Amino acid sequence: MPKLVCAAIECRFNKDNLCKAGTVRLSDGHIHTVHQGYKQIWECKTYEISSEAKQTLDELKSFLSGKGLT
Repeated sequence: MPKLVCAAIECRFNKDNLCKAGTVRLSDGHIHTVHQGYKQIWECKTYEISSEAKQTLDELKSFLSGKGLT
């Protein structure tokens, strides 16, 4: 399998900025921009948030809601 650079640091399959998923599913898409009209993108359908990132998000939500403040 070719090496894919992964920019999503919170993804479960991201190891040293390389995708380590068994299979990668990419979806073609376009984003409308102000000056260029649109840009073509590839969206990863294999993306899963890692347990560490999920725990960090839960702690951050708890802190920002006032439950984590002492």
